[in-house]
Amino acid sequence: MVHHLGQCRGFFGWIALRGRIEPRIPFALAAALIIIAAVYHVLLASFHDPQGMEWWTNIAHHTVVPAGGVVWWLAFSRDGLAGWRSLPIVMLVPVVYGGFALVNGALTGFYPYFFLDQPSLGLGTVLLNMVGLAVLFLLVAALLLAIRKLIRARA
Repeated sequence: MVHHLGQCRGFFGWIALRGRIEPRIPFALAAALIIIAAVYHVLLASFHDPQGMEWWTNIAHHTVVPAGGVVWWLAFSRDGLAGWRSLPIVMLVPVVYGGFALVNGALTGFYPYFFLDQPSLGLGTVLLNMVGLAVLFLLVAALLLAIRKLIRARA
C-alpha cells in the first residue's frame, strides 16, 4: 500500500513541477486514491497497529494524501477534459498495477496484497480479482464525476 501511495505522491510532484498534465491522469489518480484509502481502512487496518511516528505517517499515507488528492481533483479538474468518456482509462490502473504485481511477485516472491497472491489463490482467481478491481475503479470514477457535476451545479 505504501508503494502505491509513493507513486501517487510522485505524480503530484510531477504535476507541480511541470505545471500541467493530461487531464485523465489526475482523474484516474483521484479514483485510485479513494480505493487506496478504502482498501486500507476496510481490509487492512485491523491487521496493522502502527505506533509512534509510524501512526502519523500511516494517517498521512492512508487518509490525508487520499483526501487531499480527491479534493484537489474536484476543485481543479475541468468538466470537458476528464469526463464520462474517460472512464475506461481509469480501469487501466488496476490492470497495469496488477500485472506489475504479478511479475514482481513471480520474481521476488512478494505479493503486495492478499487478493493478488497468485501462488495462494491461483492465476484464475487473481485475474478475476483484477477484473473486479477494474470494475470497482470504474464505479468509483463514475461516482467522482457525479459528485463533481453535483458540486458544480450547486455553485
